[in-house]
Amino acid sequence: MSPINLPWQRSPRAALSNPVTIVVAVVIGLVVAFVASATALYVSATGSAAVQYENSQLCEGDTGLRIREATNQPPVQGEREQRIKAAAAADGADVIRHVRAGGAALLIGGGHTNVLLVAKDHGLDNVVPVEGSGVDGVWVPTDLAAVLGLHAGGTLTIATRSGSTTGPTTLPIAGVYRRVVEPAPPFWCSDEGYLVPHPEIGEAGAPPPLLVAPALFDTLRDKGLAPQPGRIQFATATLPVTVTEQRRWSAQVDAMRRDVGQVLAQDAPAMTNQAAVTLAAGESAQSTVLSSLLPLTGASLLAGLLAVFGLAGQWSQRRAAEIRLLWTRGARPVSLGGKAGLELGLPLLLGSALGWAAARLTVPLLAPAGQLDPWAGWVSAALAAGTWLLVLLVLVASAALRVRRQHESGRAGRLTPLLGKVLRRTPWELLAGGLAVLSWRRLSGGSLTVRPDSLLPTVDVFALAFPVLCIAVLLGLAARLAGWALRASHRRRGWRRPAALWALRRSAAQSRVTLALLAVAGLAIGVIVVGIGVADTQQNSIQDKGLVFAGANTVVRVANNVGDRPELPAPIRGRATRVLWDEPKLDDGRQGRILVVDPATYADGGGWQDRWNGLSLAELLGKLGPADRDGTVPVIQVGSYQPARFVAPELAKVRVVATVPVFAGMMRAEGMLVAAWDAVPANVRGEYNQQVWTMSDSASVLKALQDNGMRPGRILRAENTTGHLPFLLIGWVFRFFVVLGSALIAVAAVTLLVSVETRRRSTAVAHALLARMGLRTRALYASHAAELTMLAALALLVGLGGGWLAVRLAGPELDPYPNLHPGTIPASVLPVAFGAVGGAAVAVLLVAAHAVLAARRAPVKELLRG
Repeated sequence: MSPINLPWQRSPRAALSNPVTIVVAVVIGLVVAFVASATALYVSATGSAAVQYENSQLCEGDTGLRIREATNQPPVQGEREQRIKAAAAADGADVIRHVRAGGAALLIGGGHTNVLLVAKDHGLDNVVPVEGSGVDGVWVPTDLAAVLGLHAGGTLTIATRSGSTTGPTTLPIAGVYRRVVEPAPPFWCSDEGYLVPHPEIGEAGAPPPLLVAPALFDTLRDKGLAPQPGRIQFATATLPVTVTEQRRWSAQVDAMRRDVGQVLAQDAPAMTNQAAVTLAAGESAQSTVLSSLLPLTGASLLAGLLAVFGLAGQWSQRRAAEIRLLWTRGARPVSLGGKAGLELGLPLLLGSALGWAAARLTVPLLAPAGQLDPWAGWVSAALAAGTWLLVLLVLVASAALRVRRQHESGRAGRLTPLLGKVLRRTPWELLAGGLAVLSWRRLSGGSLTVRPDSLLPTVDVFALAFPVLCIAVLLGLAARLAGWALRASHRRRGWRRPAALWALRRSAAQSRVTLALLAVAGLAIGVIVVGIGVADTQQNSIQDKGLVFAGANTVVRVANNVGDRPELPAPIRGRATRVLWDEPKLDDGRQGRILVVDPATYADGGGWQDRWNGLSLAELLGKLGPADRDGTVPVIQVGSYQPARFVAPELAKVRVVATVPVFAGMMRAEGMLVAAWDAVPANVRGEYNQQVWTMSDSASVLKALQDNGMRPGRILRAENTTGHLPFLLIGWVFRFFVVLGSALIAVAAVTLLVSVETRRRSTAVAHALLARMGLRTRALYASHAAELTMLAALALLVGLGGGWLAVRLAGPELDPYPNLHPGTIPASVLPVAFGAVGGAAVAVLLVAAHAVLAARRAPVKELLRG
């Protein structure tokens, strides 16, 4: 073994002599690998979340192939029906439903009432029987049976043409079933239009549904029953949870569509592959998130690579004597850089492995879904390995360049100094400002739209870069001003406060490191603020638009005006409120709305957020009250339309007691008036529509209303008023900003630790000199704390200020439904600010203590080294 090769062969063991350097190398490898791996895993998880959300919004039979039968085409029944079901089952469908419906007239004495005959595969197995059994006959809902006195074992007579008395057919009553009410069970989800009562249609409500077996329905159709357009559904009981699974299922549905179409031949009805729509949502989510995160992910990786330069500097300082010796023996810069790679390659590899493992374990917890595509694991592992090779290459190159600069100064060319001068004098903040202006124009011009055909969001990725560009501009300006201040600090005299002056001089002596720390820490804080702020804004917007549109989480229409007072049944008091409403026109033809509330119970069930109007609900409702002596009704004006512009003669005399931009229950009205229940005359209240609002579950409310003679109608839920996917997609993008911001904080911490270790010798010498001048350890600690406080304060100011400004500007523009009230309201970033300030304070105290201890414990050879 050649003696000259020993230093390289012993390099891996030599790294153990400096544990701090090993820790720094492990952390750098961990951060860089984590960022790259987590991005791939998060992209996969967002696609899975989009697929799961889209499937959750569909009924169980609507997730695959849907066939809509036309009344002018031959019916799908008998042998043709069996053939298409067999073809679909062969292609993977295990949920097969054929729904038929047709109007008829139920003959009663000398008159008739319209009914709806409904047949669905396995439908009679999915109702709650009250009496009777079997499939040979008609199943009657409980409400119709109670009115007409029908019972199992009896008969009824129908005419196969709705509204007529011709062609009577007598059918046996097989049983009586409990009427299906909203929310319908999953089996009847897609058939709510047939099964769920709709009392708003006329005084008697919608035609009651009579359930029959499919075979009986086909027999009645042959006798002249006029069917409505039917549906055949082919789906899967095991819903896909990832984009890969959804792609496979969509391909099966395409094959199913082809095979079924061949069976139906030229009579094939309209067929829809709903699985393809869901797949498009998942793929769109993945591509949008990936393209949105790539710039910031690249910036995070670049910051990690900059920390590698610091690591190379720390290594060259630690190995200065050995490098000089090997240099004199003929070692070249590249071989000495390779020695750095041999020493720190294994710690970097360990860090990369830990980074990939951390991403694999934490991203499913942080991401919107825990299910990942099969490719996500090996792609993330490949990225982690690639980042390790990249970091190792940068380490070797930077160490070699540092050796060359130290020992070949006479042969150094002019390219490096010239390049450094160009980089320093380039106005990067102006370039970032130009990009920010272009991004803002795209953002304010409608960067987030929803396709009306598929309700899938379309996102302008460049517009989403505005928050980061906004922070970058402020950071560039702050770094430029800080650089000028540090260069001018040598003129300052202040030896009456030596600790503060020493802190300032120390920052100026390593201005590059100081400005790099400022940039990385400020960007990290700003990115975290933007990520949490925009994500919370999108989540709040979902809630706000739903409540303002519907009025509460659950709104139950009361079909019969029961009682003149706003009292509610005892079981739901304290959890609901009763309101009246009408929709008069405005004088310009637009839609208006009048809402009558009970101020005493509105807070029990009505929706409200103080951020809508900057007022508390109690303060606002306290301004309502009974009518004046002359009949003038106090009202709250919602929107810009004055009361005189409402075409509502019944409320001719009103006075405005408050004006607010929005209020719950506006629906699509451009203006609304809110009055108290007691202020509106009784005859007017009797003409208005009634609703019960609640923020709790609807089941108990429906039962209480039914038990007290109040006939509930259709239910409106706030969560169903808008599609959530556009909001969720933007929230997913910015939630990952928090992960990347945390990685940047780790990079800043490593850079600071490297800085402290790199200047340990100079700090120890300075400590010794200052101790001779009479400074105590407490003053030395105060000096380091002052230096770090100045840096942390500036980073917090720029990061928090830039993040807050970006959220205030970008939040309202990221509104996929700007026509729905209210506009997107930026979320508060105060909790993030308090957390950042507290974290920065703890970091300053700990790092200052470490710097003092590292300097005091420095060995004598550190002080004597030339």
